[in-house]
Amino acid sequence: MALVSPGVQVSVIDESFYTPAEPGTVPCIFIATAQDKTSSSGTGTAQGTTAANAGKVFLMTSQRELAETFGDPVFKTDASNNPIHGGETNEYGLQAAYSFLGVANRAFVVRANVDLGQLEASATAPAANPVAGTYWFDTVNSNTEYLNGMVQRQLQQVVNHSQTNQLQ
Repeated sequence: MALVSPGVQVSVIDESFYTPAEPGTVPCIFIATAQDKTSSSGTGTAQGTTAANAGKVFLMTSQRELAETFGDPVFKTDASNNPIHGGETNEYGLQAAYSFLGVANRAFVVRANVDLGQLEASATAPAANPVAGTYWFDTVNSNTEYLNGMVQRQLQQVVNHSQTNQLQ
């Protein structure tokens, strides 16, 4: 069917967003996920989330391959099922890689050696010794007055130093 009418011109402009097919830059996306996540198929551990594969570079060519290798992106919600925006355990990097592979066909993905599962809050106090190189901090019984005073003194020194330099 042709649109023909005196004095009327019809133009169709395709403004679709897509990544060109020619070879170009392939991004390297660094992600943080929980360790030993279940693959998107629901069977077994996602290969890219094991401790042995942390820091290794994986070439992903599809969203499905990404989900099988690193599991589905997880975004936390509160008790009322409202999303927790900006939560430190949300897997934004994995979602970015997933979105990119929706419009392109190649991305390098590296999982940082960070287990987001260890950042989950707990209502019970830790009983075991902390992992090597980490500390338990008791925010209820700790005296932070000393630390606050030290920070205030350091800030005052910086202010005094900058004022002295401005006067010269």
